[in-house]
Amino acid sequence: MDPRAPVLVTRAEPGATRTCQTLEARGYRAVNAATAHIETVDAAPDWSGAAALIVTSPNGAARLEALAPPHDLPVFAVGAATAAAARAAGHARIITGAGDAAGLVDVILSTPVKGRLIHLRGRDQAFDLTEALNSLGREADGYVVYEARPATALSPQARAALGPKAAVLIHSPLGAKRLVNLAEAAGLLSALGAARIVAISAAAAEPLRSAAAGRVTLAGRPDEAALLDALETVCPPGA
Repeated sequence: MDPRAPVLVTRAEPGATRTCQTLEARGYRAVNAATAHIETVDAAPDWSGAAALIVTSPNGAARLEALAPPHDLPVFAVGAATAAAARAAGHARIITGAGDAAGLVDVILSTPVKGRLIHLRGRDQAFDLTEALNSLGREADGYVVYEARPATALSPQARAALGPKAAVLIHSPLGAKRLVNLAEAAGLLSALGAARIVAISAAAAEPLRSAAAGRVTLAGRPDEAALLDALETVCPPGA
């Protein structure tokens, strides 16, 4: 039996697999506990008159190549991982935020970019960036280009790993809510509450606090690099 503490990765697939691979390379015992699976949604954005694009997750940025917006449009990316996905899709003019959608509003408003903004987003969102921009006098349209299909149950490996030795990575508020629901359905709320929660933000941690999680650590920034740094403080590699 592997003596290392399990680290449960609860983000949606295919991101969960990528994070598990990163953790394994760092010496962790990663457990894929994906709470959803990302699927593309057919969309036909109207690029006419567009001044810039907005992507608030790597999943949205990954759709740029297929949707084929003009490559000369600047792209506002919520954080470094999303910016990297936009570059991989062939876009070079990228303005990167600090990691959360609300903060990206300030970044957009502080730039000289004027005109219609197009937000490529998921069906579910914790913060309506398009509405926020419109309320501030900026013309913005949102297009749903992907969606997260919730998992119907936790994997057997995840169910077995939950408990006081486990660390649980939380990447988003919606993922946290899905995890709580899955743990409740499996009769494992107490096991989840006993685990060490490492969350990307206070908002992402809130559903776990509401479920009586007693040990919660927050990342210093709302991005995965900071999330993994926070994990090291409570669960060093190989521990």
